[in-house]
Amino acid sequence: MSRYLLIIIVGLTIFLGGILEARTIPQSIESKVIYNGSELALSHTLIAVDTVVYAPLNALVDALRYQIKPLEVSSRLQVTVPASGKQLVLQSYSRTVFVDNAEQRWERNPIVYRGVLFVPLKEFCKAIGLGSKEDADQFTIYDQDAVVIAKPGKPATGSALTKVAPKKQLKPTAAPTIEMVAPLPAVVQPLQAV
Repeated sequence: MSRYLLIIIVGLTIFLGGILEARTIPQSIESKVIYNGSELALSHTLIAVDTVVYAPLNALVDALRYQIKPLEVSSRLQVTVPASGKQLVLQSYSRTVFVDNAEQRWERNPIVYRGVLFVPLKEFCKAIGLGSKEDADQFTIYDQDAVVIAKPGKPATGSALTKVAPKKQLKPTAAPTIEMVAPLPAVVQPLQAV
């Protein structure tokens, strides 16, 4: 009898330990978000869940000067990028998002932590057309058409990166001219069969 009781207790301990271990508690992290060479002032800290960095949506949207509004029909939020007109519609705890009315599925879902909606930062940046680079102490986001290079004389690390505007395409000013150096030979006669 005591043997069966011991087996049941050990089994329950292993089962409940697996359930509790699977539920990860978000951890606040001391990391900066850099955009266009400037640190974004966020009203909440970033959090990490299973090594994925999450940012508070409202604070991020305000810092980037994007527009956010709740949709009347559901509990979804719409984020609009004023410069491009790109729209992102998302809902907490749903991996399905809509970018310009096209459905996408994120690897991680937005979560609510302590009453604040957090989004996976890398996936959010990708959805709205921003590039991203994650270092140990900062998260750098940049426009996709910009080139990220290291400052001259410094190693290419996260703190030495700067944004450089893309090169503009040069338009030709006039049609190219062809200058003849030698006269063309007379008309070539076709080969005749022998």
